[in-house]
Amino acid sequence: MSCARYETLQTPIGEMFVLADDKRLLSIGFSEPNGEKAPNSIVAQTLKLLDAYFRGDRPDFSTLPFTMPTQPFYNKVLSALLTTKYAQTLSYGELAALAQNPTAHRAAASAIARNPFAIAIPCHRV
Repeated sequence: MSCARYETLQTPIGEMFVLADDKRLLSIGFSEPNGEKAPNSIVAQTLKLLDAYFRGDRPDFSTLPFTMPTQPFYNKVLSALLTTKYAQTLSYGELAALAQNPTAHRAAASAIARNPFAIAIPCHRV
């Protein structure tokens, strides 16, 4: 079993934490995670992309090995968010349609509220 590792990054919006095991990115957020504070290669790669983002670059976060949720609709919502381009915004209804359930705008909003990958999966654009 691989050990979860994390590291922190000071950003303009506060201190962020990146948590990953040896195979997958587990979360990006603002609450200190459970794990060993020591970066692995996935944490280091994610920190580099986040740093670029906050410098004003437009890194491609879709290459990260996200641990996607097992709930099908939640997974579809997060996957649809990954296709959102920089400067593009969406309504909850548009996002629900992209997740193949156009009447599920409230469920799409709920999925966004539980997004475990702040900034990398752009829920702030909806």
